[in-house]
Amino acid sequence: MLSIVCLFLQGCPEPEPPIVNRFDLTNSSNKDIYIYSRNSSDAVALSPGTEQLSTTTKKGEKWSFPLTERPFNEGVKLWILVFKKSTLENNTWQHIRDNNLYDKRYSFNLEEMKAVNYQITYDGN
Repeated sequence: MLSIVCLFLQGCPEPEPPIVNRFDLTNSSNKDIYIYSRNSSDAVALSPGTEQLSTTTKKGEKWSFPLTERPFNEGVKLWILVFKKSTLENNTWQHIRDNNLYDKRYSFNLEEMKAVNYQITYDGN
């Protein structure tokens, strides 16, 4: 009985919105890169804990980010920060955060993503 009352008070969790598209970044540089990405209505800042960059994109490979329309209809952008391996190896994470030492920063709202056909190429510059 208690579990029924708890379920009634909590309600049903909202289902995850369906993935409607993917945004692709192709690494055409001659270096492996690390990517930090996030949806946000504000500029993305590197905070403590973001040093766990688990997304490695080798040269010639494609990184893909699943998209749902809901957050982008609320003024949210997709922010992508690209780091070369050498940037991560030659600097402390504190120095990278304090000085915004990403190698490339991208931000796209939904219309901007549509305009580039949901894909960009990182060439190392």
